[in-house]
Amino acid sequence: MALIRFTFFLSILFLNLKAFAQFNEHMHLQNKSATYEESMDYYQGLSEKYSSTKFIDAGISSNGSLIGLFVIDAHKEFSAAKSKSRGKIVLLINNGIHPGEPDGIDASMIFTKELLTQKKYAHLLEHITFCIVPVFNVDGSVNRSCCSRVNQNGPEEYGFRANDQYLDLNRDFIKMDSENAKTFVSIFQQWNPDVFIDTHVSNGADYTYNMTLITSQSDKMAPELSPLLRNKLEPFVYVWMKSKNDPIVPYINTEKWSYPPDSGLYAFIETPRYATGYTALYHSVGFVTEAHMLKPFPQRVESTLNIIQAISEMCVQYRTEILTNREQSFELYKMTNWIPIAWKVDVTRSTPIDFAGYTASYKPSTISGKDRLYYDRSKPYNKKIKYFPYCTAIDSVSKPIFYIIPQAWRSIIDRLKYNQVPMFRLSNDSSMVVEVYHIKDFKTTENPFEGHYLHYNTITTSSNQRILFRKGDYIIPMGQNHDRFVCEVLEPRATDSYFNWGFFDAILQQKEWYSDYVFEDIAAELLEQNPELKKSFTIKLENDSSFKSNPFMRLYYVYQNSPYFEKGFKRYPVYRFMGLLDE
Repeated sequence: MALIRFTFFLSILFLNLKAFAQFNEHMHLQNKSATYEESMDYYQGLSEKYSSTKFIDAGISSNGSLIGLFVIDAHKEFSAAKSKSRGKIVLLINNGIHPGEPDGIDASMIFTKELLTQKKYAHLLEHITFCIVPVFNVDGSVNRSCCSRVNQNGPEEYGFRANDQYLDLNRDFIKMDSENAKTFVSIFQQWNPDVFIDTHVSNGADYTYNMTLITSQSDKMAPELSPLLRNKLEPFVYVWMKSKNDPIVPYINTEKWSYPPDSGLYAFIETPRYATGYTALYHSVGFVTEAHMLKPFPQRVESTLNIIQAISEMCVQYRTEILTNREQSFELYKMTNWIPIAWKVDVTRSTPIDFAGYTASYKPSTISGKDRLYYDRSKPYNKKIKYFPYCTAIDSVSKPIFYIIPQAWRSIIDRLKYNQVPMFRLSNDSSMVVEVYHIKDFKTTENPFEGHYLHYNTITTSSNQRILFRKGDYIIPMGQNHDRFVCEVLEPRATDSYFNWGFFDAILQQKEWYSDYVFEDIAAELLEQNPELKKSFTIKLENDSSFKSNPFMRLYYVYQNSPYFEKGFKRYPVYRFMGLLDE
């Protein structure tokens, strides 16, 4: 039996080393992208050849397949804590979140081979621990075809955007409906990356650049990181790319989808549903690389390789400042009393940038018969355009001492646990005065969005109430590294809160009602017994004609303001302890 096992091991080792040996670093030049199986075999082969690497079973995709994590650590410790104790940057690179955009998959394979075989990269290995997700959306990657991205110039075959649940995984980092998101969160919480790269291919306008870049909005970052990011880190990447004759510009995000780039570019507000929106909650500097869809696949891969190298060089150049400022950011947010929870682009401030584009024109459409947009490559231009890189907080909340979540809301508690949020359970039934939210108003999308009917423009009211909590209910203390994340998911007004994603929709439906003919007599008694209620009822009759003419509204008003009305209706079941001892 031992001989059989040893023979099996040798056969697997031989296959993996063969996969590494046969890997063609110029595969993209044949307009081909590595499959999921090829990339996994390749990284497993590397891990068996180089002791400074390790291939880790990080978790599963929603289709049950392995999501791998490839770690390169020159000190062979393969530990985030030990890397940070050495003053090393942890750089996490995520590929294939949209497998139809495979440029990062191939570029990362080339990059790892160069790191491990070329001495000129020794300084990177000395100061950076590289963590690479070869293919994140495995479901979509194995769902290969030639044609799902009609606008994209190669490769011959590629994966599909959604996973097997038909979810866009770059909208799932907060709601965590997929196994993929849970795996990513596990990786992120374990390795606590200082810098994060998510590789993509763009949609939209035509222009001359191979690559555009989304950077974590510096205004959203902690004050310690914001000037570093805006004044040093991002400019370094732009200068480095230009030195390689591969200049970049900010991601092409215009005021309206149909507007050409010279109408002005706007910062893309990445809320926590997105990868870099999520990582920013932990003060991790995030970059989304967006190769240009209309450039040939080989050209896009080379540009993706260039920008991965640029960001790696940036990590070494500013290693000490990144590590120090990030540590200070965690400490600041532990102590601060206010947390921003919603943002918008500041359209009052812009800066001019150089832009090399193609003239946008219109010509008759053979399909619609109306004018259609096109970009005339025979008419290139270079000019200054407006760029709006600034954003401003439009809502913020004061931090409680702790939140309390009744144990019945297990789906919420499970999501907090996946994110390793510190919490403990009440050992006894306890009565506390807490701040209670009621949902006053909200809007909901007409069509489903990523499996949910998303709420927005949520308005709340609050009051202090004494609530009896049960043994086993959860306490989430603040003053932790997770404070920004906790506020973003538990505060109902936050853009990507668990309320806005619909996890608390049960409270929006009234459960108890009344029979009109029975409650009529009770309502009349209530008005006679309660002068304040009678006064408010009379005022409403005198000043609201619709109320006066509507029998249901009149009876319901009395019911709403009576002891019979259910206390849990629209009462948000996450409570804030502010240190009050009585009502």
